[in-house]
This record gives sequence, structure tokens and C-alpha cells, in this order.
Amino acid sequence: MFKKITEKFKGDRKYFSIVFFILIILGVSGIVTESVINRTKENWENILIDKISRIQESIKNDFESKQNDLVNKLNLVRQDLRKSLTPESESYKEIVKLINDEVFDNYSIEIFAPNGKLIAWNHIIAVEQDELFPLSFPLGEAYFLSKDLLNYLSIIDTTHLESDIFYIAISTPIEEKFRINNQYSKNISFQKELITKYQTDITVDYSPYTEKSKDGRRFSFELINSKENKIGMVSFQKPLLNNSINQLKETATKIQSLLVVIALLFVGFGLNTDFKKLDSYLFRLILLLVYLTALRALIFVFGFPSNFINGPLTDPSYFSSPFGWGIVKSPIEFFT
Repeated sequence: MFKKITEKFKGDRKYFSIVFFILIILGVSGIVTESVINRTKENWENILIDKISRIQESIKNDFESKQNDLVNKLNLVRQDLRKSLTPESESYKEIVKLINDEVFDNYSIEIFAPNGKLIAWNHIIAVEQDELFPLSFPLGEAYFLSKDLLNYLSIIDTTHLESDIFYIAISTPIEEKFRINNQYSKNISFQKELITKYQTDITVDYSPYTEKSKDGRRFSFELINSKENKIGMVSFQKPLLNNSINQLKETATKIQSLLVVIALLFVGFGLNTDFKKLDSYLFRLILLLVYLTALRALIFVFGFPSNFINGPLTDPSYFSSPFGWGIVKSPIEFFT
């Protein structure tokens, strides 16, 4: 019995069987999509709470990662300073050499003597000598330092040598206040990173005094440092039901489009034997051109593979052509 069934799927028949199953999957996917959309509408309140919670926790983790990197660099500076600041040392050359190591290229570091005098720094000075005291935040706590052009994530801490206390200020730029399009600007923006990652309107306020948004369409939460003290505020637009439904439909459409393209490919495989039996080379050429044109048209209509892959290969700013109504919209589509 099983052998009789398997024999029916031998040769080119197996390709048409695959096409048949793909068509079934297409029908089922439409039913499943509609069911998921209905459940989303019915349970939207719970789904919304979960979405907000996940975005909030993820943003907190993103910030915590930046904060941990800064703390790790601070510990590295402190560790090396204790080796450099020996009682026998008569100059601060080793300190300058230390903090100008390439590992600290993305950080501004200032070393202050026990009397508060700035004795060493690298790159651009973030914390000026007259800005050390009074302390903006307790020692060892991360905070946002606002300068004319940049907001920094900063920490001021101490290191002990014998009976002396040296102060260390380490900062990393987190937000450019003005976008400058030149070769020196790095366009640093934590806010833009979050907007790109979560595809929603996000605002980051780098002040511990910012209040939560009173707009009911937005959700706000505090950015806290490792000592559980508020240093800023994040607010973002709450996910909308219509947007979520559209995303579900878009995902379903992408899957169905991919299945249609795959089905057409297997149709070509299934007709391959009959195609080779044709005597007329001209007729074979015409059929091949019709098939390839239909396949390429489907790929163009469905936006494959640009709608399925993200990255430079699908970025039209690198390469695109208006030829054929924009049939080549990205570098990767040049080869499909």
C-alpha cells in the first residue's frame, strides 16, 4: 500500500505534489492569519501591557549595557593608575600615556590631583577643572553630563595611593545635540539607536528632573543608574492596535509571497522533462522566456528579497535603477 502511494510521487510528479501542498499551506495560512488577528483584537489590553513591558525592559538593558561598558573602562583606568602612580614617580608622563591608549579612544578621561587640579586628560576634555566640584552626582554613580554640543554618560570616582586621593572622570558621548554633516561628526545618538531598533517614536531626556509625559498616548519610565538613582527619562509611543494588525498582515503576506515563488519554481522543475521533449528549439526558447519573465515579475511584485532581508545589500542608497519600472531596487536584486 505504502509502495503504491510512493510510486505516484516519483519523477516529476513529486514536484507537483509539493506545489499542491504549498497551495494547501497558502489556504491554511490565510485562515490562521485571520484567527490571530481576531485574537489580537480580543486580547489587545493584555497584549499592549506585555508589549510595553518588553520594550521598557529592553531599553533598560540597552542603557545598562552602555553603563556597564563605562564602569568597566573606569575600573581599567583605576587599576592601571595604581600601577603608574607610585611614590617614586616624579612625573605624570605614564598617566598621560595610559589614558591615551587606543582602548580609550571613545572615552574622555580626566585625572585630577588631590587638590582638584587637572593633571592629565585625553582627546576632548568633558569635565573641566572648575566643574569637578561641587560634584554633580555622588562619587561612583553614572550621570548625564550636558555640554554645548554633546550629552555624555559620565562617572567621577577616586583612586587611593598611600594617603592621597586622585579623582578620575570618565565620559562617553551618548547624544549629539546638533547634527553636523562633516567628516568629524560621528552622529552619535542613543535616541536614534532606540528609534531604529524598536521602530517607534522614542524620546530620551538626559536630565534627572524631567517629569513623565502626561500624554496618554505615550508611556514614560525613568532611566536609573547602577545605584538606583534617576538620571533621565524615556518616553515612547504606545503600540497601536492597527499597527500590530498591519504588521501581522504584512508578515503573513511575506510568507505567502515566498510560498508562491517557491511553488512557481517547483512548477518549472515539474515541467522540465516535458520541456526537454519539445522538438522546436524556438518554441522551447519562447516558453523559457515566458517562464523566467513570470518568475521575475513575481519576484518584483513581491519585493523579493528586499522585503525579507535587511542590510547593505538591500539598501537602495548603494545601488538602484529606474530601468523596468524600478525592477532593480537594491544591489541584491541586481542578481535576482
